[in-house]
Amino acid sequence: MAVQRITQLQLGLMFILFHYSSATGFLIGPLTGVASYQGWAVLFASAAGGWAIGTAAAAAARRLPADDAGGRLGRWVHGAYSLLCGLFCLHLVAYNLREYDDFMVHFYLPNTPEWVISLLFGATISIAARSGLEAIARCGSGFFFITAASVLLLPPLVARELEYDRIVALATHWDASGMTKGIVKTTPWFGETFIVFFLLPQLREADKTARTLAWSLGCGAVALAIKFVLCMLLFGSDVTSHFTYPALELVRYIRLGDFLENLDPLMVAIWTTALFVKMSLLLYVVLLIASRLLRLRDHRPLSLSIGALAVGMSLHLASNSAELQHAFESSWAAFAYTVQLVPILYWAFLAWRKRNGGRPGGRRTNPGSA
Repeated sequence: MAVQRITQLQLGLMFILFHYSSATGFLIGPLTGVASYQGWAVLFASAAGGWAIGTAAAAAARRLPADDAGGRLGRWVHGAYSLLCGLFCLHLVAYNLREYDDFMVHFYLPNTPEWVISLLFGATISIAARSGLEAIARCGSGFFFITAASVLLLPPLVARELEYDRIVALATHWDASGMTKGIVKTTPWFGETFIVFFLLPQLREADKTARTLAWSLGCGAVALAIKFVLCMLLFGSDVTSHFTYPALELVRYIRLGDFLENLDPLMVAIWTTALFVKMSLLLYVVLLIASRLLRLRDHRPLSLSIGALAVGMSLHLASNSAELQHAFESSWAAFAYTVQLVPILYWAFLAWRKRNGGRPGGRRTNPGSA
């Protein structure tokens, strides 16, 4: 199968949706509970940390020589790390799918079994992942403009409902402990850019990846900060932290006359497209890693089986949404750091070997190979 390549612009637009999608739905509430009014600053600090992780991963992928995965130690160590990354991305797909299921059942489809929603959405992202990186990137480029319009139109639509006296709290409520906890828990959300470690061979102008990550993470953080600040001005810190889905509660305050009483179904539909792009990309990375570990030339035969595995995992991650949220907030960050920071060790080892006369070069290979 011919290698599909995407441009840096496509990568950037895709990553903006990647970070905005799940974070706007599932992060604002927990972030407010930890960081209160200073959550907007936490978002930008965490985005900077995510950029460092992604840049290190891209640098390691560029320096990974052909013989690093070919030697006995390199093959097994690299294969074990690739397997761990595949499981991490598969877990993320299952988690986001489960969160989306709980959300839809709670608000819009109360009489629909969760497995039906999981199966339909899982089949959709499996087909997208089967189609390859180019197809996902094109979807992301198209959906980006719709999502950007929804974010930019939101402030004027809710402007009349906001309590502007709370603006002062955004600049005066500072707590070093809360901010530190917020950064530690939020950085892995942006650190998911480490997947460029496996995508780099499919990127055009790969040497510009760090720049692309910088502006895409910056735009994603701005979009999230807009939603966060609006929630703070409308609900305040205490109320927002107790909402499971603050962003949905925010759009419910939009009123455009009697004909269109509220816009939350439209906003949810737009948000779903962004979540679709993220989950499709994560599932594609899983397929890419699995095909390399199994030494297959084509990832497509694995798409439906691994998609079905993600659906099954989503249904059995936890018995209810509260248990799922507790498990994710208590242990996921440690798991994420373990996976995301390993490329830094790759980069350090390769740099050390180059300085000590090892073979630094060789042709660049797909880091997903074992």
